Amino acid sequence: MAEFDLQPLDQTGGFDIQPLNQENPNQENPGWFIPTALRVVPAVAGSLLGGFGGLAGVAAGGAAGAGLGEYLAQKYSGEDNAKQIALQMALGAIPGLGIGKGLKPLAQVGIRAAEGAAIGGVGQGASNYLEDRPLTEGLLPALGLGTALGAAGGAAEQYIRGRQAAKAADFSAKLNEAPAAAAGALDIQPLPAAKLPNEPALF
Repeated sequence: MAEFDLQPLDQTGGFDIQPLNQENPNQENPGWFIPTALRVVPAVAGSLLGGFGGLAGVAAGGAAGAGLGEYLAQKYSGEDNAKQIALQMALGAIPGLGIGKGLKPLAQVGIRAAEGAAIGGVGQGASNYLEDRPLTEGLLPALGLGTALGAAGGAAEQYIRGRQAAKAADFSAKLNEAPAAAAGALDIQPLPAAKLPNEPALF
């Protein structure tokens, strides 16, 4: 059933009847860019920070970040839906399941990109549904932005992990070199091999 909005036409008291839809320029539309960024960035950042606590930390950080991001996106868009926040928290916790663990870094970046696309796409689609907008409105751009932000977060994650692995290897190498370096500093020479006296042959 169509809905209409009465807009004052002039000072004489007349009214201009306009359909209450997206074609009405007086009706605000939050768009897709800022809500999608608000949803994806905290989710990715939360899982990255939670990574210091292992897979459980990744799940907890991703869920918390996704929940916060959805809350901020809803506040920006003038929405209020607790079920949507719960859904986004579930999506944000997925990296904590260890999906892609052991794969090459590029594959793990791809998984992060898919996560960002899911968060951005689901958030935009749910927002469209709640606000009685076409379900596909802004969906492709939201998917694209979510994919890009997720991939960027995945690349940052792989860089941080690479740096940590390099530091750990360097520290281990220094530990192995420490005894030899200490011996060289003290000019400690190895003891000569002990010489046994020649024993007479028994036969």
